[in-house]
Amino acid sequence: MQHRPSTSHLHEGKPGKVMTAREAVQLIGDGDTFATGGFIGIVFAENIGISYITRLMA
Repeated sequence: MQHRPSTSHLHEGKPGKVMTAREAVQLIGDGDTFATGGFIGIVFAENIGISYITRLMA
């Protein structure tokens, strides 16, 4: 089983389960598969994709 870093710091001072795209991308580990959904190209979580690519390019 792969060890995951604690995510509790992502919710400090924030109610509920809402987080930024950058915070969500931090949860994606090496070798993980993630998917987003939409309807024929609309309602795509574009900020997640952009944040992920930005992370890969860093």
